[in-house]
Amino acid sequence: MPTAETTYVYDMASLDKVTQPTIGNLLKAQNQIAAILSDYPCNATTSGSYGHAFLIYSDTVWLTKDGITAPVVINKPATFAGTSYASRYVYEDMLKIYEDKITHQKGAIRMIKYIFPEPVFLDLCDDQGQLVGKTPQQIIQHLQDTFCDDEETEEEILKQYKIMNVKYDPSELVQVYFKALQDARTILASLNETASDKVLIRQGIDQFNKHMDLNEAVDDWKKKPSIDKTWKAFKTHFSKAITKNNKRSGTLKEIGIANQVQEQVEANRDNTETVAQFQLEQAQTIEALTTRLALLEASKPKAYGAQVPPAIITPPPSDDISQMTTILQAVMAAQTKTTQESPGGNNTPDKERKRQWNTNDNDLPNGQRSKRRHPKSDTYCHSCGYDLPPKHDSKSCKWKKDGHKDGATILNKMSGSERNCFHYKSK
Repeated sequence: MPTAETTYVYDMASLDKVTQPTIGNLLKAQNQIAAILSDYPCNATTSGSYGHAFLIYSDTVWLTKDGITAPVVINKPATFAGTSYASRYVYEDMLKIYEDKITHQKGAIRMIKYIFPEPVFLDLCDDQGQLVGKTPQQIIQHLQDTFCDDEETEEEILKQYKIMNVKYDPSELVQVYFKALQDARTILASLNETASDKVLIRQGIDQFNKHMDLNEAVDDWKKKPSIDKTWKAFKTHFSKAITKNNKRSGTLKEIGIANQVQEQVEANRDNTETVAQFQLEQAQTIEALTTRLALLEASKPKAYGAQVPPAIITPPPSDDISQMTTILQAVMAAQTKTTQESPGGNNTPDKERKRQWNTNDNDLPNGQRSKRRHPKSDTYCHSCGYDLPPKHDSKSCKWKKDGHKDGATILNKMSGSERNCFHYKSK
């Protein structure tokens, strides 16, 4: 069992040396030394789970640590005057705690001297150049008072208050947010600025109120008795609430994905039925036009004697649209020629002359036409453009292209098709 003369070998490699004490590196030095001292347990009940880290912190800073409610006080026990083995055991235990404190106190001073250059300690040394009668907390405070001015202190205080206003990021563990608040409070305490549990809780509530999924947790917290509203209880309460929300949102996300897949399947089925219907209509139209063309060609020799029939262009079977267009052109050419060659030029049946439009009237580039096909309709389609049947608009379109917008109108095209839009005249 170690005694007061025992020297521990501390891991100095984790300490960062500096050339000049500043507020920033003094705070950093305290935290680095505290991390090392925490590895050496202390049997004093008020030291919590922080080992001998209390040796480097002032009481104000120490009381900001989680689970710490009182300063650690370890005095040298008086000379043993007991008469029983039990009292002897208690005395030796108290002496051991005190000796460990003295040992690690000296170790903390060695670590401070390792971090900062020797000249900064001259005011504290005796004639032999030794730091005698000073605790680690007193040395740190002396360096702060000697080398850090009020302006630097105020800047650091302002910096920490800004850190306390940090936004809560739901993509990170909430413990990251809690630690940022906790560290800021610890540094403020070392600068003699008080940041109570209420300050931290107020900051947390302000951030959590901005997230709708935490509204219920915030309301539940506000209903708690004031005595239960501690920083530790606050962290536990919202950690559980956020964990619950994350599990719930994961399930909802999976349900949402399944619904999207089902909607896409149904949309694909509708599209397939629409395409099949369109292809059927195309085939029927081609068949009707072919029959019509054959009748026209068969009637011409009988009416006007032996004439050379016009050449019929055979459409490519692989392209339905091209096939339909070619046949329509042949039909129109035959009808025109029949009208021109007939006596008087006006013997075409009335129902032939009354035809209002045909698919061959797209006489302009990009499927546009110089004459309107549906002059009484003002409907517009995001994919198909203007001059459409009254029942064909952006919402009812059966041939929607990628990026189609159902809400597009002739007055608000939403970057849709410009086909035949030049016919529109504002009313």
